[in-house]
Amino acid sequence: MIWNWHIEFLCNEVQKSIKNYFEFKKLAELKYKNGELTHEQQERFNYLEKENLPVNINISPSTTKSTIFSRLLTGWVWAKFPHAVIINITRDTGNNKNFSLKSRELIESEKYKELYPEIELKDSPSGFNFFENTLGGVRYGLTTLSSGTTGKHADIHIYDDIASYTDYYSNATIESVERAIDGLLSRFKDKSKGLIFNVMQRLAKNDTTAYIFTGYDDKKPKKREYKNICLPAVLTENVEPIELKEKYINDFLDPIRLNEKMLEQAKIEFGTQKYNAQYLQEITEDLENLMYPILIEEDFNINEVVSKCFISASFSDLKDEGKDSYATIYTALYKGRVYVLDVIYNTLTNSDNEDRLIHNVSKYQIQKTFIEKNNQQSYLKTNIEPNLRDITDFRPIWTKDNKIELMKSKSHYIRYYVWQKQHENHEYQKAKEHIKKFPRNGKAKDDGIEDVLSKSQKYFSQNRELLEQLINKI
Repeated sequence: MIWNWHIEFLCNEVQKSIKNYFEFKKLAELKYKNGELTHEQQERFNYLEKENLPVNINISPSTTKSTIFSRLLTGWVWAKFPHAVIINITRDTGNNKNFSLKSRELIESEKYKELYPEIELKDSPSGFNFFENTLGGVRYGLTTLSSGTTGKHADIHIYDDIASYTDYYSNATIESVERAIDGLLSRFKDKSKGLIFNVMQRLAKNDTTAYIFTGYDDKKPKKREYKNICLPAVLTENVEPIELKEKYINDFLDPIRLNEKMLEQAKIEFGTQKYNAQYLQEITEDLENLMYPILIEEDFNINEVVSKCFISASFSDLKDEGKDSYATIYTALYKGRVYVLDVIYNTLTNSDNEDRLIHNVSKYQIQKTFIEKNNQQSYLKTNIEPNLRDITDFRPIWTKDNKIELMKSKSHYIRYYVWQKQHENHEYQKAKEHIKKFPRNGKAKDDGIEDVLSKSQKYFSQNRELLEQLINKI
């Protein structure tokens, strides 16, 4: 065991919070039973009600946080409150198994039995994901994206790294994480109160800390007060509570685990943004790993662009079988820049989007309409071409390019594209947010809107006359 001051601080904080919670719960039960409390009891009740807050802990990797919260804590809680029910949740199945087995191993150890002989475990048929004692205490071990997060109620929730850094490059994955969080936040034995410990290094502006406590973009947290503990690896203004700054040793949180040499190596391995988030607890936009690091957003007059543009074109990626998206982007070249007039971006069928596709071609006076015909020739010939023939230059296209390679090769043209800041079509904002987060390594299940964007970029960049329009703008 390598000791450091932050270990004792975290242990003291978690113990104090849990003791306060169960004292508050006992007074609440007494108040319900008797109808009122003594003056002293009521004062204590009022104090504990304010103190009974969720705790958010942002701390660097390799600082013993999982040992404290996910391996040892159940044993301590049951020694004091043997009836306590605990949900311990993490992202990785391997970690979940390790945490659960180590917790159980501790409680079954000879030393623990000697100190707390009253804590006896029942036979648990569910294996490492679940075990309970004979006095009503239960520990659930779960992973974020498992279906097992529902139907379980607890006194204490421990969220230990419930998402990974790469999760935040996939809208589908992070939405699944957020759905799991929403479900968990209602899973308390006492419907009005419960105790949450969220323990993690910061990951992204929309990570678990942001989703539960601080909010991000248009997702605001419910009115939820909380205790915040922030312990970056080196002394910065992010340290919270601020009095802990005095405990840093030569400006390092833990000069043995996280010394200058180790942190320099981490910075090289992780890159600036990832290092800043996980070791300094400082969130910045991770431009290094994004396909489209900058999206230009302005308020522009769509009608003016439509009526005065040099040329306009739309590009569509029809929906295949499965859960992929239907995507269309309507663009116009005006004063040397490509303006994004509108999009269609959803998971509805081709026929469900058919009227909108045709209506928007007319509405925005689209001069050239490109639609991918791979596996859709018959549908285009029968349903689309007759309706577009008289209002636009309709061009079905066969896509042979590798989509990801095309995106990479044309992504720098994003600097010529202008997006409307606020658009009446909610799918427009959804498309922007997806494009902003799309990873440069191309690991994303849904790339429909990026696919049509790259086709637009290819069209404007390979047409000499159009390219001159862009170049003259520089």
